[in-house]
Amino acid sequence: MTREPLVELKAATNLVRIWNERASDHYRIQAQDLAWNFTDQNWLTYRTSEQNGASFIWAEASAIGKALGISDKTLWIPLWILEGREPWLGFLNQVESLARSRHKSRIVFGADEFHFLPGVPVDGPDAEEIRWVLASKEFQGTLVADLVGHLAEGLVEKFIQEQLNTPVAEGVRLVELTGQENFDQFSKIITSQFPGRWSREFSFWRSRSDTTRSRWLRLENSTGDMLGFSRISKRDWFAESKGGWTPGPLRLPLSESGVPQHSDCSLGPIGVWSDYRGKGFGNILLALTLQKLKAAGGEMICIDWTNAFKYYEPLGFQAVRQYWTPWKEL
Repeated sequence: MTREPLVELKAATNLVRIWNERASDHYRIQAQDLAWNFTDQNWLTYRTSEQNGASFIWAEASAIGKALGISDKTLWIPLWILEGREPWLGFLNQVESLARSRHKSRIVFGADEFHFLPGVPVDGPDAEEIRWVLASKEFQGTLVADLVGHLAEGLVEKFIQEQLNTPVAEGVRLVELTGQENFDQFSKIITSQFPGRWSREFSFWRSRSDTTRSRWLRLENSTGDMLGFSRISKRDWFAESKGGWTPGPLRLPLSESGVPQHSDCSLGPIGVWSDYRGKGFGNILLALTLQKLKAAGGEMICIDWTNAFKYYEPLGFQAVRQYWTPWKEL
């Protein structure tokens, strides 16, 4: 029997409190994330379970989420509390039973639009043993990371100059997406090119009035053909006093000592349309996007939840959080 939302939120609040007592700064979960997932968004339904020494939050697509293309066959596990590595086998058995009872055919740790964690921290306690247990239960996985760097670093400037001085960069520019007609056109293209999370993120951003910490940019050539896009965010693009939606990367502690927090910024998602891939436009897009953030006064930057390590390697950013994102087909 499903519990009342406020009962679920209270149980989840206690679980997050325990998690935060044990986690380092970069892995702590903010109260706004908890409240957002349980009370503000309506794409996923979050619930909690406690059994056999394991407490965890799980999620499944709501009716609205299903209509937007979120899989109704997936069970997500965005947060869990276990005492050591020994209970993991029983925990995974419990999760599988729950998934089957909900008629799901896929289990994923993290990796949804509104996750608390994108997966199992690779530098957490007993991380290697936990990955071994997951593998023994036939979970597959991929390594993802949150990358943090400073836009004033020499490697960033070197990358920008090298890319913008290439012949392919001639006549290419990055333009902020504005206006209803442009939004409609972009929505159709991104849904065609990147169906799933990225197109849903654009729909979500467009549907609200408090998301102006983020801006969507279109990459175009000299004749106005759209080649790709990027999304950038900066903390002070929406007044802190008014609250408003904050993208996940800006919820990390980015700023160094002495660096104003309002200058924190983020990048992502970012992508090139299929017809233009493999021609150097991806690097041009990245260079122009970084240049745009620098011009806006951005200092510390986060690129969250990415496995495109080769793409970002020239920037020399630090992986402040690394995860193994496991999934299993039932």
